Amino acid sequence: MNVYVKLVTLIFRLGFAILLLLSLPARADDTLWNKTLAQAKASKQFVPGDIDIAVTFGRDPLTPKRFRSHLTGWENGNPVYSTTEVNPLPGASQDRGKSIVTMINAIVEITGELPDPQLKALRLEGQVIDGKSWTEFQQSETGIGKKLVAKIWVHPETGCLHQVDANTHAALQADARIHISYMADATGRCLPQQIDADIDLLIPFKKTKMKLTQTSSNWVERPQTPKSR
Repeated sequence: MNVYVKLVTLIFRLGFAILLLLSLPARADDTLWNKTLAQAKASKQFVPGDIDIAVTFGRDPLTPKRFRSHLTGWENGNPVYSTTEVNPLPGASQDRGKSIVTMINAIVEITGELPDPQLKALRLEGQVIDGKSWTEFQQSETGIGKKLVAKIWVHPETGCLHQVDANTHAALQADARIHISYMADATGRCLPQQIDADIDLLIPFKKTKMKLTQTSSNWVERPQTPKSR
């Protein structure tokens, strides 16, 4: 083996070794991963007081329909919202508008459990987004009739969530590509400020395409539920 071949082989091996080091599964004792899980768990103790949704349908992509939901109470520790249509669907009843919002929220909630402590996470360092360096965790899950692939970008020191991109598939229900942008508030909580999604409904006889943008604001803490004795 000549010197050139040896050099190329060495470079390849070094590059492969570096790639492995940058793409290691997050260990159970991975401090940053545990911080991320803790941040995500803490954020779930808060819900938005107001939710605004703009959605366009494939049949009319240039005319967004807008919905506004306001927190009106709690039921078993879960938020209850009053939903209004800012510009109603032609000929649609208020109940139909609410059903659309309920369906959208159900699809978006697919990513609400990310990062998932039950799934393995692949860790990648030095991922640049918005001109800053972040740590990326990747998670995936495949089952009968379902699939989830997600990328989760977090602050490399605090674990604060910055962005989540997820592709989901649920057979005979929907394919969705969801992008979530997070922002840390004054107390350091990392809360989802905006969700953008492309959704293909796969429900038989009701197939359609939707694009939506959901913004959340005026966050409030969930009430403490009494502990059973």
